[in-house]
Amino acid sequence: MIFVTNKDQLCVKNAISNIIYMNYQLIEAVIFDMDGVVIDTRPPIEAFWYKLADKYGIVITSEIMEQKIHGCPARQTVYALFSHLPDQVKEEILESCEYFETHLDYIAMAGIKQLLLSLKKQLIPVALVTSSLSPKVSNVVKQLTLEGLFTVVVTADLVEKGKPDPACYRLAAKQLGKNPQHCIVFEDAVSGVKAATGAGMLTVGVGAERQKRLLTEVGAVEVIPDFEKVVLVNKNAKLYLHITSSLILNLATNEYINK
Repeated sequence: MIFVTNKDQLCVKNAISNIIYMNYQLIEAVIFDMDGVVIDTRPPIEAFWYKLADKYGIVITSEIMEQKIHGCPARQTVYALFSHLPDQVKEEILESCEYFETHLDYIAMAGIKQLLLSLKKQLIPVALVTSSLSPKVSNVVKQLTLEGLFTVVVTADLVEKGKPDPACYRLAAKQLGKNPQHCIVFEDAVSGVKAATGAGMLTVGVGAERQKRLLTEVGAVEVIPDFEKVVLVNKNAKLYLHITSSLILNLATNEYINK
C-alpha cells in the first residue's frame, strides 16, 4: 500500500533504487514525542511561558526555551526557572500550566495523522512518549481522533526523571517489547533528542531551519519540518519509511539506508 501520489511514488521508487545501502541496527518500532511533533504547539507554548516569566520577573532566552522548556515536564521547568519562589507559588504556577495545556485547541502537525494511519495499517508498533500528563494526552487524542493509533503511551508521571533523562524512552521500548536500538524516534526538542539518543535510539529532529543546528548537535541524524513528505512505500515486498531523500528506513528487512 503506497500512500503517495503517482508523481511522488515514482520519485520515491527512483530514490530507493539509487540509494547506497549501509548495515545498521534493526528498525522495528516508531516512537513520537507529542508537542511539536504530533501537535503543532510551539507558538502557544512559547507565548505562555514568556508571559509567565514576565509576570515573575524572569528572563527566558532562546537557549533556555530550547533547553529548559520545550520537551521538559512542567514541574521540572517550574522548579528550575522559578526556584526562588515559595513552593505554594510554584504549585499555583503548575496549576496554571495544567489549565493551559488541557484547554488548548490542538492542531495536528502536517502529515502526522496520515503517517500514523499508514503505520497502523502495516502493523508497525508505534509509541507516544511525552512530558505531558494523561489528561492532556487524552484531550489531544480525542480532539484529533487519534484513538487506537498508539500501541504504547508513556507520560511524565510514569518515570521519576523527565527528559533529557532517557528513562521515558527506555520504558517505551520495554513496553513495546523492543530493543531501544531497534527503534526510531521523532523529536522536536533538545532535551527530547538527548533522551532518545541517550536510550540508544536513532533520532530524527522535527523543527524549523533555525532548530536544525541545535538538534543535530545533540544527535539528530536529520531534521524535517513536518511529516508531509514522510511516507510508507511497498516495493518488491519490502516496506520503506521514506523520511527524506537521504534517509530511508527499510522496515521490512530492517536495514538503515543513508545516501
